[in-house]
Amino acid sequence: MKSTMRKVIGIMPLYDDEKESYWMLPGYMKMLEAENAIPMMLPLTANEKELDYFLEICGGFLLTGGHDVSPSVYHEKKKSWCGSCCELRDEMEQIGVNSYHHQAIRELAPDFQAMAFSEDGLIESIYMPSNKFIVGVQWHPEFSYTVDENSRKIVNAFVSSV
Repeated sequence: MKSTMRKVIGIMPLYDDEKESYWMLPGYMKMLEAENAIPMMLPLTANEKELDYFLEICGGFLLTGGHDVSPSVYHEKKKSWCGSCCELRDEMEQIGVNSYHHQAIRELAPDFQAMAFSEDGLIESIYMPSNKFIVGVQWHPEFSYTVDENSRKIVNAFVSSV
């Protein structure tokens, strides 16, 4: 018998440096609600007890777009075109994607495989075959899930997997 319980999905918040506040684009929450999940915006923290608690109550995690990943995370120096960074978020996540392509995957970690490429050869989507559902995409399904079938399929597959 299939469970009818709604799944809780933890969502990485966006951070406003100037206002020192967390915030969320409605599309992230709406796309999960459309799949009958309960979205929950997480606080930024590196506290292991809090992170363990989120692992217990959340069936999955959505790492949103946001600040640039600090180049120090991938052992590079910050370039002039790099935007603002949020080091606490980098520490909380250990993986990130964005869609503006001034940062991209240079070298894929051994446990991951690429599954989509742009016309210029950049990796657009990755997955970890050894786990149930670990997928990263470098576009924004929260903006297109209502009109794009492939974005809807990704969100549905994610929620169904938890």
